[in-house]
Amino acid sequence: MGLDLHHVIPTTQANSASDYFTLKELDSNQNFIAKHLSLITEVCESEWDFQIMIFPDELSMDLVTKSSPHYAGRPKLIGNVDELGDQLNEIAIKYLLHEKERMILKTTDNLLTKEFGKEIYYHSAVYETGSKTIKVLPYLEKGYQRKGMNPAFYDAFENGKLYFNKASVEKASLYLKPASDEHKDEAINHFLVNFVDNFVEGESIFFGTW
Repeated sequence: MGLDLHHVIPTTQANSASDYFTLKELDSNQNFIAKHLSLITEVCESEWDFQIMIFPDELSMDLVTKSSPHYAGRPKLIGNVDELGDQLNEIAIKYLLHEKERMILKTTDNLLTKEFGKEIYYHSAVYETGSKTIKVLPYLEKGYQRKGMNPAFYDAFENGKLYFNKASVEKASLYLKPASDEHKDEAINHFLVNFVDNFVEGESIFFGTW
């Protein structure tokens, strides 16, 4: 399980390589959107609407599809993703997608992994089905941390959720887990400088992904 923590702020430095939030991702805080209307821009984003799910074994497939019934109608394969090229091509041809760009992604189901004590995952072969223009808010990173939190952090915070208040960042600092006692002061200082001390409500956003 990988953890990435981010402290970001909206930016005027938008370009083709900019990171950004869609307005849908910011929907929970309309005041934040309204405050930064002048920074909202448009980007053309590919749509990857067709998915073939690839499970390492039948148990993983049964567990994931049972916990997420909306996966039931999607094409599925079982086996090593690196050895299923012919089967993937057969499905792509069936749906007239064999000339479309394809990405292979890995997804770990964190709830099932925690419940069963071993990694429950699947790969997805996703195909580009078109493109659309969307409104986005570009952002600039002010702080970043890789891992370094204890297990209780994952219960206190939600994967991918955006936090707009400083109290949430101060709460996150309580879950710091330095690599060793020798690096404890360094880890605490890094988090304070890059996440807490420079966090400005109405400008800053804190979130973690894992």
